Amino acid sequence: MKKGIAKFLNESEKKDFLKKEDAAFSKRVDVALSGLISDPELRVILLSGPSGSGKTTASERIAAKFAAVGRHIQFVSVDDFYLDRDEIARRAEKEKRKVEYESAKALDLEALARFAEDVKERKQTSVPRFSFAEGKKVGEKLIDCSAGEVVLIEGIQALYPEIKALFADIKHIELFIRPLGELQVANALFDGNELRLFRRIVRNSLHRGSSADFEFDMWRTVRDNEEENIFPSVSEGVNVIDSMLAYGPNVIKPMLMRSLEAVEKKSPYYEYARDIIRRFDGIEEIDRELLPIDSLFCEFVF
Repeated sequence: MKKGIAKFLNESEKKDFLKKEDAAFSKRVDVALSGLISDPELRVILLSGPSGSGKTTASERIAAKFAAVGRHIQFVSVDDFYLDRDEIARRAEKEKRKVEYESAKALDLEALARFAEDVKERKQTSVPRFSFAEGKKVGEKLIDCSAGEVVLIEGIQALYPEIKALFADIKHIELFIRPLGELQVANALFDGNELRLFRRIVRNSLHRGSSADFEFDMWRTVRDNEEENIFPSVSEGVNVIDSMLAYGPNVIKPMLMRSLEAVEKKSPYYEYARDIIRRFDGIEEIDRELLPIDSLFCEFVF
């Protein structure tokens, strides 16, 4: 169990706490990549993780570590290989099943297979660009898979068996990121899944204007999909990166409290929201402006 800090003596102690935690996270990334950065045969990195795990920041950290030894990372998101929303629904109706947006059935596996073949043959190729706002592909972008390039493929589905099979005969590494275990701050206890929910509430409130009620509703579907499709894909041999940061509750507190205090008494989530608020009582805030520019938490609070 990890321990947080509820009260600080001064701003300097807060900064030291942030620095120590970020350094520990960076070290965990180093361990996951141990011996692989200098491997000239490594061509592909498959990076997965559930919602709120910090995949975007982890991708940037990994790219920086490769750049330090003169190797360039090409970023590809599995999200860009989604089928058009209408096509997902059409296929579900044809196959007489429910519409699935998180399983491999929502992906254009044929386009992914063509891309994998181009990576294998070290070609310059293109991948689609998908707009979730429009629910369809809106263009393409070029990817250089020539010698010396490493392609990082990121997304919650990146370790699904259907995708891993496409890169099985290409030298690759499989990474999975999520906050592990439990975090205790004073008398409050939070597990990794709940901390991901807090990150999601704040991030989506800032960027999508969504309410805590909406995120609580969505969380049920998100968690069901994780247990059914994401976590079973983390097999033996996958390097797991722990994205638990003990300063998380301190940084996220003011934004999270605003969202939770807006949950009305008539909401089915009112009592849970009040319970979270009570557990945060006594946890001192850390201003998000104190975060290092490359902190994983910037992904959720800016």
